[in-house]
Amino acid sequence: AETKVKTYFDLDKLQTHTLIAGATGCGKTVSAQGIVEEALQKNIAVVVFDPTAQWTGFLRKNEDKGMLSLYRKYGLRGSYTKAFNGNIHQITDPRKAIEIKKYMQPGEINIFTINKLSPKDTDIFVANTVREIFYANMQESKELKLLIVYDEVHRLLPKFGGSGEGFIQIERACREFRKWGIGMVLISQVLSDFVGAIKANIGTEIQMRSRDEGDLARVREKYGSRAMKSLVKAEIGTGLVENADYNKGRAYFVSFRPLLHSPRRLSDNELDLYDKYNAITEDMQYQIEQLEKLKVDVFDLNLELKLAMDKLKVGNFNIVEIYTGTLKERLKKQWEKLKKNPKKKSEKLVSKSEIKAEIEKAKRARKAYVKTTQVRHRLFDRKLLKSHLKERQAYIVEEKHSETGFELFKKQIGYGYKGLCITRMNPEIIMKKHKMKAEVVWLTTEEVKGVFSPTDLPGIMNKIDLFTKENKKAVVLLDGLLFIKNSTAFENMLNLMEHIKDKIATKEAIFIASVNTDVLAKEQREQLENEFVKIDGWRKGE
Repeated sequence: AETKVKTYFDLDKLQTHTLIAGATGCGKTVSAQGIVEEALQKNIAVVVFDPTAQWTGFLRKNEDKGMLSLYRKYGLRGSYTKAFNGNIHQITDPRKAIEIKKYMQPGEINIFTINKLSPKDTDIFVANTVREIFYANMQESKELKLLIVYDEVHRLLPKFGGSGEGFIQIERACREFRKWGIGMVLISQVLSDFVGAIKANIGTEIQMRSRDEGDLARVREKYGSRAMKSLVKAEIGTGLVENADYNKGRAYFVSFRPLLHSPRRLSDNELDLYDKYNAITEDMQYQIEQLEKLKVDVFDLNLELKLAMDKLKVGNFNIVEIYTGTLKERLKKQWEKLKKNPKKKSEKLVSKSEIKAEIEKAKRARKAYVKTTQVRHRLFDRKLLKSHLKERQAYIVEEKHSETGFELFKKQIGYGYKGLCITRMNPEIIMKKHKMKAEVVWLTTEEVKGVFSPTDLPGIMNKIDLFTKENKKAVVLLDGLLFIKNSTAFENMLNLMEHIKDKIATKEAIFIASVNTDVLAKEQREQLENEFVKIDGWRKGE
């Protein structure tokens, strides 16, 4: 933003999913559509679940004068405008079965408009689509094969009228889709509504302009007041991007380029024509499949149907009408010749019990996730020193005059983990005293190069994010929580802890924080003990 530096992104990184949030009119949908355009041009298949029909403009080239006037600024030419190949499917029944493999055509976009569904039915449909992907028998892939977009996903939350069940299914999808080469783009008005399993499995966060207090507070605590003030004033189409693999893990502002396709949705009349001809071509395809089983040569029929479907993808309805009209007569003659009538294609629906069973499965998976990351209070067992601490877990070590945190930290390093220690003590003293092979960072207010201030929470977060990213097996010790709390606020310290907890939940990493909880207020102590596994420290000789 505000430079001529071009920003590039490795599309395979989208497998770890993307959250895009911002106020109405800030450009969040346009930024998502820019990412999708790039994916389509790199031959990635895209499926969009669209509650407003706003994405239907992908099938027409950009003729918006306002947006075209921005092309030169981004090094684009008017000749770059294009309509993308794809199709539009109107959903009127939330239980309609979506055979996802059928729509995984490289470089094509399939848009499912769900604007005619009620909030309750939208919940059912989202849960249904996630279920269909789990049952699609997908092959594992390290490369991005399919990008799935859920727009206005906040509508699934109870506070916006949803039941929350579709949201639970999306949580499950965030944990498991990436192994099949499927990335998700989740678009919402508010980023702070996404917690737990979703945020823990998100690789890229994009925050567009917002006035939501929760999002602004999160930006301030995570990236600093300057970033928050810049976000409030950001132009339409400019957003704060964070991905641990870019800009040394620090968030940065990006101005998203204007679109190549039309930013305007198609008319209801055009959407009805897609609906009409999709029904006709699907019925013809079913008839041809029946004829083939009856040993009829269907090569020419398939060829003509393909021509009709190709013209439908580019919205050339007049030619589609001609092809389907001719094909209708040819099919009629074939059935008359056989003296048979074709079976009518019926719409396949997923039963309510199947969807309910899948939602219950998602709830159990969520419960298991919470159980593995939830805070459990327990006394320290000396046998713990003879075993591994659990990966993907965050521990609080109750320290008064002990050094249990350091002992546990060193023990994990002995098990082959790479160690990062962020401490109030001078690194030279720490290294000499504990004789450990680890990276030690000084947490201090002194003006020394390479240290962290206790108020620099974004710096601490990014340091830990990068370390756990660069080291497959990592153990992090944060020795100085009270120093951070006293320098900023308890809420900021807790936000830092929860961020780290979410990040390590998807990695082979362990987080240990040392703190004397006796000096905290009762409600603050209970918050920590309800969020993290507590270990009581011990003194030498005990």
